[in-house]
Amino acid sequence: MFQKILVGVDGSESALRAVDVAANLAKTFDGRLLLLHVVQVSAIAEEALKISATAHLSENPKGILERLSQDVLDAARERGRRVGLTDQQITTLNADGDQARELINAAKRRKVDLIVVGSRGRSRLQGLLLGSVSQKVSALSPCPCVIV
Repeated sequence: MFQKILVGVDGSESALRAVDVAANLAKTFDGRLLLLHVVQVSAIAEEALKISATAHLSENPKGILERLSQDVLDAARERGRRVGLTDQQITTLNADGDQARELINAAKRRKVDLIVVGSRGRSRLQGLLLGSVSQKVSALSPCPCVIV
């Protein structure tokens, strides 16, 4: 039934609970878990470059963001392992851009059967002003969507 399950992760508790739900579904249906972390690298990197010029950072801001993204994905992967999924059942992905749009695009490209997202992520103020990622994903999803 749910062979490919896409989960949006951002490191928040809500997203980690979404990983738990999705991992349990993947285990139940002997499916695969796709973990996607989306960062707006261009917007953040521009600000980070300004800061690094004055703070004399030794590492490239894009490298810092990539490392942080990998940390978020590693934590989510570990949650999937705890449920009993193997590394072969878990795929990690990252993207640059609008979180909702990238989740929808990944779901279409990867032909997923289900999208699972947390109800609230890291950007609470943005969610109040523009609508949350979970609201946008559920409205535009090409497949069933579970909001945890």
